[in-house]
Amino acid sequence: MASEKKSSHSSRLKPVQPITIQELSTWIVLLFFAATTAIFFRDILFGNKFFWDDIAEYYYPFTVFAARQLANFQLPFWNPYTFSGMPFLADFQAQTFYPPHTMMALFLKSNGMLPSKLIETIIILHFILAQYAMYAYARSRSISSYGSILAAISYGFCGSLAVRIIHPMVVYHLALFPLILLCFHKGIVDKNNKYSIFSGLLLALAMISGHPQTTSYVVLFLAGYALWNGIAMILSKELVGKAIGGFALRAFLPVIIAGGITAIQFLPAQELASLSERTKITYEKTPENPKLFASDGSMRLGQIYSSVIANIYGKVSQTDAKSNNFYLPNVDESGTDQHYYWDTAFYFGLSALCLGIFGLSLNWRSKFGGFILVMIVFAFLYGLGANGFLHHLLFPIPILGSFRNPGRIMFYVGFGMCLFAGVGFDSLWNSTKNSKTQMRLLLSCAIPLVVALMAVSGILQGFIDTPEQAIDATKKDAVTALFIILGVSGVVFMTYRRILSPTIAGGILIILCVIDLNISYSAFSGSKENPADKFTLSPEMKAEFSIKPPNDIFRVEMRHKRGSAMQRNQGVLDNIMLFEGYNPILLQRRSPPAENSNLVEDLLGIRYKLDIDTARQQLAFIERPTYFKRARMVYQPIVQPDENVEKTMQAGGIDYRNQVVIEHSPKLTMGNLPADSIRHSVQCINYSNNEFSYKVSTDKAGILCFSEIWYPAWKATVDGIPTEILRTNYSLRGIEVPQGEHNIVMKYDSDTFKTGAWISIVSLVVCFGAIVFFRFKEK
Repeated sequence: MASEKKSSHSSRLKPVQPITIQELSTWIVLLFFAATTAIFFRDILFGNKFFWDDIAEYYYPFTVFAARQLANFQLPFWNPYTFSGMPFLADFQAQTFYPPHTMMALFLKSNGMLPSKLIETIIILHFILAQYAMYAYARSRSISSYGSILAAISYGFCGSLAVRIIHPMVVYHLALFPLILLCFHKGIVDKNNKYSIFSGLLLALAMISGHPQTTSYVVLFLAGYALWNGIAMILSKELVGKAIGGFALRAFLPVIIAGGITAIQFLPAQELASLSERTKITYEKTPENPKLFASDGSMRLGQIYSSVIANIYGKVSQTDAKSNNFYLPNVDESGTDQHYYWDTAFYFGLSALCLGIFGLSLNWRSKFGGFILVMIVFAFLYGLGANGFLHHLLFPIPILGSFRNPGRIMFYVGFGMCLFAGVGFDSLWNSTKNSKTQMRLLLSCAIPLVVALMAVSGILQGFIDTPEQAIDATKKDAVTALFIILGVSGVVFMTYRRILSPTIAGGILIILCVIDLNISYSAFSGSKENPADKFTLSPEMKAEFSIKPPNDIFRVEMRHKRGSAMQRNQGVLDNIMLFEGYNPILLQRRSPPAENSNLVEDLLGIRYKLDIDTARQQLAFIERPTYFKRARMVYQPIVQPDENVEKTMQAGGIDYRNQVVIEHSPKLTMGNLPADSIRHSVQCINYSNNEFSYKVSTDKAGILCFSEIWYPAWKATVDGIPTEILRTNYSLRGIEVPQGEHNIVMKYDSDTFKTGAWISIVSLVVCFGAIVFFRFKEK
C-alpha cells in the first residue's frame, strides 16, 4: 500500500523530515490483543455472566449432541430429537468438522454435558485471532505497528463481530478473513502458488465453520479483488499472454481447494438445502411466506449515522435489561425485532472512522484504495436490501438469492475503514503539510463531529423519527460520542502538527478505540443464566418423556400457544423426541398434511401433548392413546403422484391405521385388507440415531410404515437385500415387506457424504503434497 500511495500522490504527499516509529514484536502485539479481549469480555471471563440467545438456544445443545456422538466414535448424521427428526451433520451450521468443535468431544463431563465456559472461551479466542489477522494484513500493506494495532482493534470489536458472538460461525469467518485475503493477494499479485494454496486452506477452514452466507460474501470479495487487480495489471501490461491464464488459475485455485476440502460437508449440505424450506424463499414478505423472505433484515438509509453513534437507534443489552431500547422496525414494518439490531450493526469506532475517511481521501485513486472504496459503497447499497435497488437486482443470482439479512455484508465497510484508519494514522506523520491535506483531515473529523452535535441537540433524532422514550438515551450516547470525537480530533491534529510523537499519539488513539468499542458493545453479552442450567429438567419429566429403546419410542409435543414446557432444543440433551425445535434450516416436508391436527399427531407418533387440562383448566401434558407406534404394518396403499399427495391427504377420508398414501404402485401384491384382519407382528430389535432394525412377521405382503421423516440418505435392507424406502404419507418412510418373517434394517448411509469424504481426502493430500513440493522447490 505504501508504494501505491507514493505513486498516486508523489507530487502532493512527499514525506518531509521522515519520522521513524518503533516497531513492536509479535509477542507484545499478541499479549496486547489478549488484554483487549479480556477487557472486552471481562464479565464473561471473570464474572458470573454467560453468552445468550442462540448460544443457549441452539449452539450449546447441538454442540453437546455432536460431542456425545463423536465421543462414542460415531458421526452425528441424524438428529431424531428435533422437528420429528432431521439431518444433523448435513447442516453446515452444525460445525461438526470445524477443528475446535470436533475436539470438544474430549471435554465432556461425567454427566454428558460440556462446560459452557469452554464453549465461550473458544468463541472469545477467535477475537484474538481476528485482531492478529487484521494486524498481519495491515503490516503486509506496509502500515506501521501502531497503525496496524489501531486497525486490528477497530476491526476485532466492530459491530460485525462484537454483537455476532451469539452466532459464532460468523465470528469464525471474519476472524479468518484478513488472513485469507493476505494469502490470496500473495498468490495472485506476487504470483506465489504456495500462498494460493494457503488461501484455499484458510478459506476451507472458514467454510467448514458453518455460515454459508458469510462464506458467499467472502468469496464475492475475493472475486472482486481478483477482477480489480487483474484488469489493472492487464492495463499496465503486467499481465500479458499466458500470464493472464496463470493469474486466473491462481485466483480460482483457493475456491477450488476450499470446495474440495469441504466437500465432505458441502455436498450433504446441498442435498439438505434442496429439500429445505429455503427453496421457497421469496424476496418480500407474503401471506404464504411470512418469515422466509430475502429482504428481511434490510438496512435503513439512516443507519449510516450508526457509524458515528453506534446505538443511535437504541441498543440491545443482556447485561442491563433496562437499557434495551432498540426501536427500529424491520423492513416489513411488523414491529421491532432484536435480530435486526445485530444483523445490521457495523460500528467500528470513531478513531477508525475519522482516520479511515482521511486515509481513503488520500488513497482513493490508488489501485487498492479504489477497490476498497468501491467495495464499501457496494456493501452499503447491497445492505439496504428492499430499501435500495442493488439487493433486489442481484436477488436472482442463485447464491445471493438464498439468504436473508443483507445487512450482514457490512463487514466489508468495517474491514475497509479499519484498514485505512491505519493508513490515515501513518499519513498524519509522514505526509507533507499542505492545505489540501489539512482540509481533508479537517473534514474527516468535522463530519462525525457535526453528526454528534446534531444528536446531542436532538436535531438528528427528529430526522430519523426517534420515539420519545428513546431520545434521552440516544442523547446520552451522543454526548459520549462527542467527547470521543473531540479527543480523537485533538490527538490527530497534534500528531499532524508534530506536537505529539507517533508513538504517544498511537497509544492514545488505541486507548480511545478500546474505550469507545467497550462502551458501545461490551454490554451486549452478559446473561446471568448459564446455558447448561437453562436445560435442567426434573428427574420425573426425564423419566416420563425420554425414549427407552427398543420398545418405548415416541414423540412429545411440548409447546402450546399459551407457553412451552421445555426449551426448544431440549430433546437432544435428554433423549426426548420432540415435534418442535429450533434450527435455521428446516426440511420442507416434515409434517404430514392430514386433514386435522389429531391425525398429524397420530402419524408422527406423538404420545404426549401439552394441552389444557379441562379438569384443572391449566396447561399439562396429556397422553394421547391414539398415537401410532414407531413402526406398523399397513395393507391398503393409496397411490397418488407426488404432486397430488398433499391435496389428497388434506381432502380427508383416509383411514391411516389401514391405509397409506404412496407415490407409485407397489411392486408386491397387497391384500388390500384392514391391518387387524391379517396376522402380523412388528418388533424393534435395536434403535439408535443412525440405524435401527425390526423383526417383522406377516401373513400377507404389506407396507411397513414408520413414524420417521423421509430423507434420501436413509437406506434399507430386507433380510440383507437392499430395498427401496418409499415416501409415505407425504413426509414419512415405509418399505414393502413380503409375506413371512423378515429382518428389516434401516441405516443412514449417505452417498453424497461418501463422495464428499473421498473428494475431501484427495484434496487434502494433494494440497499438502503441493506445499511440500513448493517448499523443496524454494530450497
